[in-house]
Amino acid sequence: PSMIVSKNGVIAEFRGKKDSGVLHAMHLNMFNQPLIGLQTWDVLQVVNWLESFGHEKVHIVGKGQGAICATFAALMHGNIQEVTLLNALTSYSDIAESSDFKWHPYVFIPDVLLYFDLPDCYRVLKKKNLQILKPWDARFMVGP
Repeated sequence: PSMIVSKNGVIAEFRGKKDSGVLHAMHLNMFNQPLIGLQTWDVLQVVNWLESFGHEKVHIVGKGQGAICATFAALMHGNIQEVTLLNALTSYSDIAESSDFKWHPYVFIPDVLLYFDLPDCYRVLKKKNLQILKPWDARFMVGP
């Protein structure tokens, strides 16, 4: 098993495949390299690769955690012209205010709410023909 330890003792203990992913995400956050940011970088590299073959307009589609990557990539890349998100997180505020959130720690960005929330991103992406289908709140319930 893996453990996160503070000077006051064990904070959390992780066992098995799923838990090791949580530990990985938490370690990346400690080093200011959130996993969702690294995955967004991967998406941007694919868009750049498509560009190298002459594709000038890209329609990006993301589901669940992938919807967050698609959101960030669409904000950063000019050739992404259209965005479709299925089961996109309604907001980071929903997670922060929930005592029973279901989203994986992979999606967390330290201190994100000091700077923006996902509805801010979605407003900007309206100019890229944003469609959000069946958005999910903190508990994977279909939101508004």
